[in-house]
Amino acid sequence: MPGARIRARIDASGYEETAPLLAQQARLDLHDDGPNGAEPLASVPVPGGVIAVLDGVDLGAQEQRASKRREQLRSEIERAETKLSNAAFVSNAPPAIVEKERQKLRALEAELQAQ
Repeated sequence: MPGARIRARIDASGYEETAPLLAQQARLDLHDDGPNGAEPLASVPVPGGVIAVLDGVDLGAQEQRASKRREQLRSEIERAETKLSNAAFVSNAPPAIVEKERQKLRALEAELQAQ
């Protein structure tokens, strides 16, 4: 799921300086220890060792967040469409404001489509 961060630790040498960048790029929440010394759920080989995956992603929670965001997007799209279908708004507002609202609507629709 987009935005999900995975709890992990780097069990490899040579990543001291690049660990923050690796964590950002791989969407990792890095920890020094496993929870209560538990074994990792999975290991991903990297040069010099492995990345130990400590916890999985809660797919149910991720889907709830995505569903909530889709509802927000639909609501914002409806608001923008209502505003743009108002002849008084379109004829009285400065053209730059009307165009900005159209761009906003296109961006919202694209984000909803990508969900």
